[in-house]
Amino acid sequence: MSAICHIARSCRAAALLVGLLAATAVNAQIIPSISLSDNNPAFLDGSTAARRYFNFAPLEAKIEAVTFSINFSKFAVLDDDPPFFDSFALVLSSIDSTLFTPLKSLLLIDFNSFNTGFWGDRFSGTLNFNDHAPSFVNSDPNALLTGTYRPVNPLDIFGGDPFANLWELQIVTGTTGAPLNYFGSTLNISYTPVPEASTFGFAGALLLVGLVFRKRLQPKSQA
Repeated sequence: MSAICHIARSCRAAALLVGLLAATAVNAQIIPSISLSDNNPAFLDGSTAARRYFNFAPLEAKIEAVTFSINFSKFAVLDDDPPFFDSFALVLSSIDSTLFTPLKSLLLIDFNSFNTGFWGDRFSGTLNFNDHAPSFVNSDPNALLTGTYRPVNPLDIFGGDPFANLWELQIVTGTTGAPLNYFGSTLNISYTPVPEASTFGFAGALLLVGLVFRKRLQPKSQA
């Protein structure tokens, strides 16, 4: 009877361990993501800048990937002026929320990423930035078009970093007469949660239990 109880307990412990390992394997294949949007518009004309912040709830996680989208317009006030597509920059930074200083920064678009543009050219729409896009945002420096592109600098510089809960978008312009109207943007972060130490401890305890019962069930050697 005692041996049967030991067998039952050992089986339960093994089942729990297998279930835990299976759940861990499934979770390892699922990469969660979180997004925040800013819809506070800004009008930029001349040598000026605007900053927008994305404040996530703190997470114990590692960054896997970052994507970003921004909706804006840019065109000349006068029809006989160019839109000056070469006179604005977009900078994305992860921020130390304690010191309020940049951890890492990259240029989505830099000054002179595009040419000046032609008279009558106008841009109004959304640019999506993704490292897996087929082409760079300025593959054609004469055309600023809506779509999904690789940024000037790769977003994967954030990959592997601890999850930063505070981010900053900086929009900078440098020419009067062709204003940039910012309408909104969205930051998306894919991440891998960092398991708590108790998770490993629980798995280790189950494994230890299984080994103990297995040892007890082994027949004793005859003298």
